[in-house]
Amino acid sequence: MTTTMTQRDRAIALFLPAIMLILGFGIWLIWTGKYGEITKANKEMALAEEVAPTKDKLLQQQLRVMRAAKQAEEAVKSVAEARGKFLHTLRCTDPVHRAERIHTLTTLLSNQGLVVIEHTEADAGKDRLPTRLEAFAKKLPIASPPKLHRIKFLSRYPDACQLTASLSQDGAVAIPVGLTMKESTTDTDWHEWTLLVWV
Repeated sequence: MTTTMTQRDRAIALFLPAIMLILGFGIWLIWTGKYGEITKANKEMALAEEVAPTKDKLLQQQLRVMRAAKQAEEAVKSVAEARGKFLHTLRCTDPVHRAERIHTLTTLLSNQGLVVIEHTEADAGKDRLPTRLEAFAKKLPIASPPKLHRIKFLSRYPDACQLTASLSQDGAVAIPVGLTMKESTTDTDWHEWTLLVWV
């Protein structure tokens, strides 16, 4: 039995290889484009995995963050303490209550068992404020800044030390600037002291 090809079969036979060739070429073009994209995506993923921190690095970073938070908290506390000290110092400079503070200071001296010999304003030519306190005084927003007072008194050494501690604790009475002791010529526990206070 012989088969004869019809016109239609001949046309299909001629075009079928061409269609297969075009189809294969199209698949090849699509694949090479997608293959490049896939290769690029794989490289990017490998790079991201390489750059991504390990668990150890993440833990170290978390520890650094926790330390920084603790340091920030300590800094806030430190600023609050400094602000409290500043306000304490500022209360010592209030001109409205200056006479009251001088009276409180005198009472404090007598309550400590000290014998006041002399209480005067300090000699401007002889006694000076420390540099930082002088700079602070210039920045005060008040017309009548505090003055340096010189107080001479008789006291034993422990009582004089207790006085300086009391000045820093007893409600912003005055700012101690200097304390000197005059050597006694006799064998006694009592000495003459000179206290410079900014009030």
